[in-house]
This record gives sequence, structure tokens and C-alpha cells, in this order.
Amino acid sequence: MNQTLSMASVTVSADLQITIPAAVGQSLGLSEGQRFQVVRYQDRIELIPIRPIQALRGFLKGMETTLDRDTDRATAYQFDAIVWTQDNDFEGLRNIRYLAKT
Repeated sequence: MNQTLSMASVTVSADLQITIPAAVGQSLGLSEGQRFQVVRYQDRIELIPIRPIQALRGFLKGMETTLDRDTDRATAYQFDAIVWTQDNDFEGLRNIRYLAKT
């Protein structure tokens, strides 16, 4: 996936619809009928493509976990929350409780 920043202007129609510019849609691999999560965050709208769960397999492999995370998002670390998982890639990390699959 292309990680570069892309900006374009769009206009909201009378029934509150927008059209995603073709270059942006193509760079994200979007297709007709693509579904999104729509998130209102502070003074902006974020569109997050809904992908099949299989498409996410392995996306955290090799991720550097000691980096500072976004300060504008609530994270488990900020609230000292416990995250439970059956994914052994997370075993041994701080605030992670690994429960082996049976």
C-alpha cells in the first residue's frame, strides 16, 4: 500500500454524498461497492475501508513496538488497560494477557 500523503478537494452534494477522487481510490485499491467505517473525530471525518479480516493476517509482523504512538488517540497504554489475545505474536508484551488457543 502506498503510504504517501494524498490530498484532494471534494464537494458535498445536497444529500451529503461525496465522490472519492479516482487517483485516491485507485491508490487504496478501492472498488465499486466498497464499504467504510465513518468516524467523526474532533473537527474531521475519517473514512476507513472495511477489509475482510483475512486481509489483515500478519500485518503486525515485525512491527516496532517501542515507538511512541499517536498522542491524539486513546490507547491501551494511556489507560494502562489490559489487552487479551490468543495471537502468540503478542505474548510477553506489556499489558498483554496471552491465552493459548485450545
